[in-house]
Amino acid sequence: MKNNSFICAGARVLLAIAATLLVVELSPKAWAGGAVQFGPATNFATGNNPGAIAVGDFNHDGKPDIVVMTGAGVSLLLNLGNGVLADPTNSPALFSYGGAIAAGDFNNDGKLDIVDVSDTSSTPGGSILFGDGNGFFPARTNLSYSYYAGSVVVGDFNRDGNLDLAIGNSGYVTVALGRGDGSFGSPTNYTLNAIRANTDMRAADVYGHGRTDLVVSVNSSANSNCFCVLSNKSDGTFAVSQYFAAGGRSENHYSLEAGDFNADGNQDVAVLNYNAQSATIWINSGNGNFIPTHEYQLGFSPANIIKEDFNGDGKIDLIIRGGSVARVLLGDGDGTFTLNPQWTISTDTYNYGTSVTVGDFNSDGMPDLAIVNYTSNSVAIMLNQTPPTLQMSVLAGYNQISWLNTFGLGYSLEYTTNLATPASWQPFPYPPVLIGNQKAIADWADGGQKFYRLKKP
Repeated sequence: MKNNSFICAGARVLLAIAATLLVVELSPKAWAGGAVQFGPATNFATGNNPGAIAVGDFNHDGKPDIVVMTGAGVSLLLNLGNGVLADPTNSPALFSYGGAIAAGDFNNDGKLDIVDVSDTSSTPGGSILFGDGNGFFPARTNLSYSYYAGSVVVGDFNRDGNLDLAIGNSGYVTVALGRGDGSFGSPTNYTLNAIRANTDMRAADVYGHGRTDLVVSVNSSANSNCFCVLSNKSDGTFAVSQYFAAGGRSENHYSLEAGDFNADGNQDVAVLNYNAQSATIWINSGNGNFIPTHEYQLGFSPANIIKEDFNGDGKIDLIIRGGSVARVLLGDGDGTFTLNPQWTISTDTYNYGTSVTVGDFNSDGMPDLAIVNYTSNSVAIMLNQTPPTLQMSVLAGYNQISWLNTFGLGYSLEYTTNLATPASWQPFPYPPVLIGNQKAIADWADGGQKFYRLKKP
């Protein structure tokens, strides 16, 4: 049995709680989420030399499956439910395990396909694996224009309804516009200063112009650049609009993430600093002008980053991985993050490529982790066990107790007036009502102390 978040209402604490809630309800921090909790890792075999990883529903059963690049091709692990993955099925592809992979419907048949790109000169290029909607990839088309690639992103760059590709190569970014039948037009290469072979890239509307831009990490050994923004001209072509410097220091930036970290409607950027063992938050002040506002020391050299709301408070959190350790940065909703060593996650060793991804693998409404374990030839599933957060609003004559209905399933509300007696917890006698994305109950304020908790069997 696991007991989760609890709060107290009583005569001596009511005024303090009321003052706190008054501030909370008027600020972006309306849901004060707690620490993220993940269960133990369960490993599932992938085949030899697993590398980049991606998530998608490849057999149309409503559950997220996993694809992993291996030394022999693409391994597909279908999700059986409850966080359990089936044995992998393999499809050959033209790449090395250390490249990049992404999912998308490239031929508009309603079935997810896969794009993979290589990161070595010995196996240049990549391929499109066409899904049949049943978890198999019977057809493949080779790509000849990706070379020594470290990242690939998918998006509709020219807004024609077809998915396009952007590939981060050694020294340039390749953009190829999709025709909607699984083929792509002639590629356009955009040369960048000091871009790495194992660079990272995200697609985001940086300038707020309704078009998908590209944010690319660069190597700062020569010119202190940290990342670059390619501005979308609306026709699927890009302008290398601006570089952002890393404070004059030589640095390796293996990964970055884009998201609205301070809830102002602009896309911000989090960049990993491998040598400095840190992560820097760059806030978009509008029109794509970024300012480095906070740098967080991690205690290890970071190589992978991914975003998600892991504790259900409506704010973007970050998980950062490097080597055999990963750490959670909890978003505060104002562009700052809270880092605590107790949230460190031990993982198998893997440093490059996209080796961490997120999906609701047990269908409980909470984002779980999938992490590539290179040395053990497996992928680890870590289920999110973070409880929803109780919130109290003090009203005239009664208190309203509420929690997010959209985060986690199977929790019930209990109460007691005496914490000294463990057996005194009882189910709240009336069912909660659904208000938006919250469940809530109202309880009379009778002048005494009463404690509430959410409990999941």
